[in-house]
Amino acid sequence: NSETSIAVATAIDFSTLGLNVRNTSRFSFGSDHSMDLTYGFEFFRDEQDASRDNDPSSFFPEAQADNTAFFAQAELAFWGDLLTIIPGIRYDIYDLEAPGKEGVKEREVSLKLGAALKLDDEINLNADDYVVFHASYGEGFRAPTFGELFISGEHFTIPFLGTAYFIPNPELKPETSYTIEGGVRTKFGRLKTNATWYHTEAEDFISTVHVSGMYPVGDWQAQNISHARLYGIELGFEYELSDSITLWGNYSQGKGDDLDAGEPLSGIAPESLKLGKVNDNSIQAVLCLRIF
Repeated sequence: NSETSIAVATAIDFSTLGLNVRNTSRFSFGSDHSMDLTYGFEFFRDEQDASRDNDPSSFFPEAQADNTAFFAQAELAFWGDLLTIIPGIRYDIYDLEAPGKEGVKEREVSLKLGAALKLDDEINLNADDYVVFHASYGEGFRAPTFGELFISGEHFTIPFLGTAYFIPNPELKPETSYTIEGGVRTKFGRLKTNATWYHTEAEDFISTVHVSGMYPVGDWQAQNISHARLYGIELGFEYELSDSITLWGNYSQGKGDDLDAGEPLSGIAPESLKLGKVNDNSIQAVLCLRIF
């Protein structure tokens, strides 16, 4: 009896070329009002090419994706920093090309509007103390990554249970969304706190889901969820224990729903609690807890 083994050589070439140009112009209107206008553009090109025994690989096909964006944002401050209003606009251009596959071309305009009200002298706080109420509305655009579009093959193996595999999905569409957010930041003496609530509505939300086999092994694939909702809260604090030591903590809780299926979204980060200490040498001690 004889056995023959064949070695398969796979070479993957992945590269990113990027350019980000921005500028900020500052204007004053009287002694108490001002505007910072930030504007610019960015361009990123991702290229992927792979071969298997010197032949093109179907697992990592040749592909090129161009992401171009033009943006502008104004930060308007009134009466010092009592009231701040931040409008913004962004135009995204996404082009994906892969031989033998239909190209994807997407254009999207995203708007943003934020506001913050800072109270200090108005409510007779001590020097350097403040209470800031903030709220914002923002639209988002996210193109799928090469990994979500094309990655395939073995992901992980669990003994006695099986193997999980990635299934490519070159038909993925970009994700669009809008987010409403509100919260408050405070500083009283050595203590700083923050609390934020957010609510996101998304179309074609990109989520990696289990499509077949016994969970958690079997087949996994990035798919578009037609209508999704994400929401949650984030809480945090910093306390200056001394001039050289600061204690801090963060708590976050997020949830997500597939509105069409009426089911929770997979892949949403669990509740988490982080506690830490920083000294004047930037050395941190961190405790992380995840609440499932």
